[in-house]
Amino acid sequence: MWRVVLSLFLLAFTACAFPVPPVGPGPATRGQPFDRVLAPFEDGALLPAELRAIPYASGRAYALLVLLPSPGAVDLSDPGRAQRGLAAFLNPLAILRAGTSVGHVMVGWHCAGGQAGLTSKTGDSQGRGYRMLRQGWGMGALLATYDDGHLLTLDAMPARHRRALRTGQARIVALEIAESRCQRMRRALAGYLARPQAERGHYTLVPSAEHPLGDACASFALWLAGEGGAVGALPQALLRPVTLRDSFVGLGTDPGPGLMPLRTEATRPLSLTRLLTTDWAGGATVGQVPLLDMELLQLALERAEARAGHPRPPRIPLDNHVTQSALTAAEAWAGRWPLAEAFEAGQARGVLLGYP
Repeated sequence: MWRVVLSLFLLAFTACAFPVPPVGPGPATRGQPFDRVLAPFEDGALLPAELRAIPYASGRAYALLVLLPSPGAVDLSDPGRAQRGLAAFLNPLAILRAGTSVGHVMVGWHCAGGQAGLTSKTGDSQGRGYRMLRQGWGMGALLATYDDGHLLTLDAMPARHRRALRTGQARIVALEIAESRCQRMRRALAGYLARPQAERGHYTLVPSAEHPLGDACASFALWLAGEGGAVGALPQALLRPVTLRDSFVGLGTDPGPGLMPLRTEATRPLSLTRLLTTDWAGGATVGQVPLLDMELLQLALERAEARAGHPRPPRIPLDNHVTQSALTAAEAWAGRWPLAEAFEAGQARGVLLGYP
């Protein structure tokens, strides 16, 4: 039971980790130098039907953001509320309704030239985060840097992701961009895949100078969509400062090769019992870290949906000043496109933002 609870805690915060194979070579496609590299991400037969059904305007190009919500809201504005929100991850009915046991963010493209694809970043496929929990790091296990990050190809897309799309759980937003920027997304992805494995394997929720949003599923999606000119200044507004306390972050033993823990002022290991039973709102402050807040990203995508007449009730309180700033940024971002068209594909629904 303890292992189940702690594993679910890990999944709740990482939101992107799945045991899947790394990217492999694919068949040649359309003759561009990078088409062969991108073939595993652009196989139309494997692209989810719900995304193929998006009513793209002929001759136009689009970036695509797809978010699969977690079973419960993890409100990072308050450690107590975040702790209580994780209860949904222990509820099989909540997981069944969500269609997925964790959240995830994917990024796609639909170019006027006919190329269309989808990918996402994942990591910690070996369960080393759970080992760090047992070593006394507490939720610090989720703030470590891992060396096994990789991208999902379409044939490796988990069945639970496809099920969440089919059952209408996803937030799907297509954003019209210039064809040149769509091709830039493809070139950027090909360039990313050409980087050394040590660089591509970098996987962390913690921002750095090189990765100002972190380097996990949501940050990768926003980076690639940003290469298409689709996100503007929105990502910076989705960062939330999180105060770390010794009620949920500890100083554990050496986690071994391939893992780099975040440095904090914690002075002792945090036992599993204390992690699960202590009120996270209490305890001494041991650090602060900005994190890309998945709930704020979901809120932004839902604001885009609301422009097309499909509002959703917010999952987190809106009275926090960081949340209010994110809402303002989301309104400005979604308002860049004069047209907002809602669409449905089976149970799935989304919005297409475009130009006349």
